Amino acid sequence: GGWGASLADKLVRKRDVLNRGFSGYNTRWAKIIIPRLIRKGNKLDNPVTVTIFFGTNDSALKDKNPKEHIPLEEYFLWKSIFPGR
Repeated sequence: GGWGASLADKLVRKRDVLNRGFSGYNTRWAKIIIPRLIRKGNKLDNPVTVTIFFGTNDSALKDKNPKEHIPLEEYFLWKSIFPGR
């Protein structure tokens, strides 16, 4: 379920919808893998739309889940991956 499945349902036979999930990942770990996922030369190097969502695991309370907690300053992932945007 979820919004990704709903989108795929709406676009069936019109567009390909790829939905990737990385359970438990936060922005710190995503910074490591995103460049590998969007590198040029793969068959998906000309997408029409890309959405990236982070925040749920990042917002874990530091004292309850220090492994996933991300300070707010570090949360702004797009500044380091896509500078100038």
